[in-house]
Amino acid sequence: MRELQEETGLTGSAWQSLGTHSFSYPDRLLHFQLFSCLCASFTALSCESGHAWVRIDALADYPMPEANSALLPMLCAR
Repeated sequence: MRELQEETGLTGSAWQSLGTHSFSYPDRLLHFQLFSCLCASFTALSCESGHAWVRIDALADYPMPEANSALLPMLCAR
């Protein structure tokens, strides 16, 4: 909830856990807790970096860190 607010300015509801995942880079280990939520309004959307709204099945077409791409199966399973 805090990350969504800090990174986008949005507030979510109806949170659902999608699972956890760990990813190892040569110099660090990352642990992810992935959630989905509903946002009633996007008027407060404020991102520092570029963004796009895309269909889940198109996410793999966008560049992202290897650790993030490992999360795609969890998103697509929902």
